Amino acid sequence: MKKVTERQLILYVFCGGVLLGTVLANVLPKLYLPAAAELLDELDGILRGPSAAYRGYFGYLMRVRLLPMLVIWLCLFGAYGAEGLCLSALWYGLCCGAVLSGAVLIYGIGGLFLFLAAIFPQYICYFLIFMQLINKFELKSRTRHGQALKLSEEIGFLLVIAVLFLAGVLLETYLNPIILRMAFLVV
Repeated sequence: MKKVTERQLILYVFCGGVLLGTVLANVLPKLYLPAAAELLDELDGILRGPSAAYRGYFGYLMRVRLLPMLVIWLCLFGAYGAEGLCLSALWYGLCCGAVLSGAVLIYGIGGLFLFLAAIFPQYICYFLIFMQLINKFELKSRTRHGQALKLSEEIGFLLVIAVLFLAGVLLETYLNPIILRMAFLVV
């Protein structure tokens, strides 16, 4: 029997979360759709407004995106690294499935494009961060009984994560609202 790697396990858990989120959004639409519609209407109003408060939005995104990243980071260096990565993959999959289903239920096929516009381009950076964390976990599990990583490797890793995180937040703050504004005009 072929052994499942950590990467494959996390991918399977993420896909299961997407499926579960999709099922929950479709089975419980009376609970989910009003909140999703209100959120999308509010987002549409903000994007069609005269100007967005980018400084406040940047600070908000830093707080919202940094907390999950720190939780994953702490789980990674604790005794529950694999479990932390799997739970975060499940959570993000569940959120993606629910938001995608809600957007499609509200906007039809245009909801798919709206969902893609909402996650592009910042989630490229966030995905790369998550892949780096998985690489770090695999490296840590391989060197657990061997020697510790060098300080220069640790600092380089932290620097790559910090640059990718900052790039993702900047893209989400300044470029993504323009993309979403265009997507709402199309939808």
